[in-house]
Amino acid sequence: MNIGKDFDATKCKQIIKNRTIKSEILNLFGQPYSTTVTPDGESWKYYSQKIKSTAQSLIVAIQTKTESEIKSLDIKFERDTVSDYSYTFQPFDTKEPEKPKKLEINDNPYIKETTIDGVDTTK
Repeated sequence: MNIGKDFDATKCKQIIKNRTIKSEILNLFGQPYSTTVTPDGESWKYYSQKIKSTAQSLIVAIQTKTESEIKSLDIKFERDTVSDYSYTFQPFDTKEPEKPKKLEINDNPYIKETTIDGVDTTK
């Protein structure tokens, strides 16, 4: 699953505070994910989140694994020129949990004898 629009983060090196203008940002990254206008100026946000999740059903448990990657570029403009910007990258990867242990009926001290359809299952 993807949220936002992926962008080439290596191009952030081309942004120069108080020099790069809006049209150059548009050429580098395309249309922003969101824009905000305040009395202090305008802010553009480029945002991308990729999520990959897998699940495996076991007899007594479900094992899941999730990988996620979040990239965010926030750019502030005064008039049409970049006044400040910040780029963040957040990888996220869950580790698979330990496999569940098989519970033997004999391991339970409260079960003395169990039969299913006449077959003793405690042996």
